[in-house]
Amino acid sequence: MSTTTIYVPTPVETLEQAKALPHGTIARVQLEEKDDWTVLALSDLKNPKQPGARFWFAPMSFNAFLDDAIVGGIALTPIEVEIEQIRETEGRRRAKTLFVTPWEETR
Repeated sequence: MSTTTIYVPTPVETLEQAKALPHGTIARVQLEEKDDWTVLALSDLKNPKQPGARFWFAPMSFNAFLDDAIVGGIALTPIEVEIEQIRETEGRRRAKTLFVTPWEETR
C-alpha cells in the first residue's frame, strides 16, 4: 500500500473552525463582497509579536490574513490516506482503488 494526500472540502462557519484547520489547508474565500473569490494557503510562519497567530497568504500577493479572513469560505483540508488496490477475479478482471483514512478500516 502507498499513501497520498486528498483534500476534503469543509465549510468554515466559525472562527473556532478556522483555528482548528491543519497546516497545508487551502481556502477559497471572498474577502469583500464586491471581490471575486480568492485562494489562500495556510502558512507555518510564526510571528514572535503575535504568539499563536497563524497567517494565510494569497498566491502572487504579499498580503497576509489571519484566521478570521476565511470564516464563511470553503477550506480544502488535507487528509493523508492509504491507497489500496483490490483486484476481483470472478471470470473478469476488475480493479478497484480505495482511499482509506486512518479512522476507517478496509471494507
